[in-house]
Amino acid sequence: MYGGHIILHGPAAISNPSSIGSNHQMYLRDVIGLPREKMIMLFAGIAREHKGLSLLSKAMLDSRIMKKCHLVLVGNPLQREFQNIKSIAGHACTLLGVVKNEKMRDVVQAADLILVLQKNNSYAECQIPAKLLEAFANARPVLGTDVGDLPLLIQDGPLQPRGWILKDSSPNGLNKLLLETITDAITDDMALRGNAAWEYYQKHCSTAAIAKVLSIMNPLLNKNPSSSGV
Repeated sequence: MYGGHIILHGPAAISNPSSIGSNHQMYLRDVIGLPREKMIMLFAGIAREHKGLSLLSKAMLDSRIMKKCHLVLVGNPLQREFQNIKSIAGHACTLLGVVKNEKMRDVVQAADLILVLQKNNSYAECQIPAKLLEAFANARPVLGTDVGDLPLLIQDGPLQPRGWILKDSSPNGLNKLLLETITDAITDDMALRGNAAWEYYQKHCSTAAIAKVLSIMNPLLNKNPSSSGV
């Protein structure tokens, strides 16, 4: 009705994020204290109702997931949802606590897969999770639910899919998809999706991309200030 442009305002640009499976990723895991041999899944933030942690806690009951995956939770470790998942997953879950912004880059790049399990409600439908853009900036694919613009951000366009969309938001549906991503982690597919996420970020979410959109909206931004009379 009104027209305009959507600006995807991601975090500061990262020039050379560690690739999935790289030696530097393994180094980061050693520093943080995470296992090398498992697929690392990451959830970071406040455990709000719409973020799908109840679904995740049920998925962690599957012994196949616990054997192949390791879940990292970043945020207040005393949150009830975090404590519940830790009680279920035991050694297959690490509570890192609150991590400073300047350290989050290392945590994200130590992981293989970022979880954005939004529930289908009015609040989740109208937002773009900051953690999704942070994942893309760090060349990490996202496993997201079929809510709002998540399918568009994760799968749309000519680039390689930048993650996976969970169509069946049940514990069995999540378990099935996670087992598929474990297989992809063994191959190069997960790294390819992570690289596609980083390319998408550079093209659509970076400072240069935002500047390009703003210059289209306001041609005066392209002019020399001295010649514009300002």
